[in-house]
Amino acid sequence: MVLVTFTENYPPRILTGLSQINVTVNETIAVTVVAEDPNNDTLSFSIIGVLPSDAVLLNNSNSITIIWNGTMEQVGKACNHVYTQMQLYIIML
Repeated sequence: MVLVTFTENYPPRILTGLSQINVTVNETIAVTVVAEDPNNDTLSFSIIGVLPSDAVLLNNSNSITIIWNGTMEQVGKACNHVYTQMQLYIIML
């Protein structure tokens, strides 16, 4: 006879992250998302969207950090000297 024990698998939780980032031209931006898994399963992060060409990804066991320098080309069109552009990046866990 084989005894099988089932353990519930709970989804990972995002502990810290940003929903909106304000960027200043020619300044370095760093965004970090930290997560945990209640079952201590290995976390894997992926990004949907085209990151800036100079972006650097730093990934460890429970977080991912994206670092890049904000350029005028990334910021977008001027409207009353306020530059706006919307870019969506999805970080999947």
